[in-house]
Amino acid sequence: MTRPLLTRIEDAYLKIFRIALLVLLTLVLVASLAMAVQGARKAMSKPEAIQPAREAPAPAVGIDAFIEEFDKQPMPDTPPPSDAGGNPAKPDTALDDKVTAQIRKLYGYFDGYQQACRIPLEAQVDQRTFENSFDRRVMRNLFKELGDPYIESQAAFEKALLSHPRIIEICVERRGRAQVFWTSMNWHLEQWRVKVKESEEFAVAEAERVERETAEEAARVAAAKAAGVQQLLISLGMFGAFISLALLLIFAKIESNLRGVQVIERAPQDA
Repeated sequence: MTRPLLTRIEDAYLKIFRIALLVLLTLVLVASLAMAVQGARKAMSKPEAIQPAREAPAPAVGIDAFIEEFDKQPMPDTPPPSDAGGNPAKPDTALDDKVTAQIRKLYGYFDGYQQACRIPLEAQVDQRTFENSFDRRVMRNLFKELGDPYIESQAAFEKALLSHPRIIEICVERRGRAQVFWTSMNWHLEQWRVKVKESEEFAVAEAERVERETAEEAARVAAAKAAGVQQLLISLGMFGAFISLALLLIFAKIESNLRGVQVIERAPQDA
């Protein structure tokens, strides 16, 4: 005898329920595993390498800017740096030797400039007069303060400047009264101090950047680890939901089996 319509409808809904449970179980399991893997990765996050502080560019003073200014209009000849009110410098033989060597080197460049300018011999500055025009105490203080890079830059600057064709041309045009040497020496010193300050500011900015990026990276890692732990907890909850749904599926399977037993038991009675 055909089963009652209500029983067939119950069986159909039970099958649909089981299929839906299987699909839902699969989705929950996949999502739980994916979240567990993602959470574990985040929980094990490590700080990424921060770009180390870049080295500040070495101070460098070129001659082009000076020539451009010097060429526009006559620049007043500035006197040599002086330190009349300064404290007497302590004797320093090595520093004195550097000052002497530098002054003689500068005279070599200056003398070549005089010759190129075709300055009359009687108007040329001899080496003794040139050397006496320097305040050695100021030179020692500058060399001690600014170091060998400044000494080398000063020599290279004057060598390039005093042999530059345009500077020599200006000297010829002004009949040896260009007054370029001490003007350029003081200009170079001012520019060197500016470059040194820029280098120091660059180094400070780089140190602050590294410190800031390190703190930001530490905060990112801490947030990632917290999110990872949270995802792991959620994945555990989803796994618990998976177990609960699996139990429902088992109960649905038991219900289906019981209905089958009832059908078998009724069949002999109906016969």
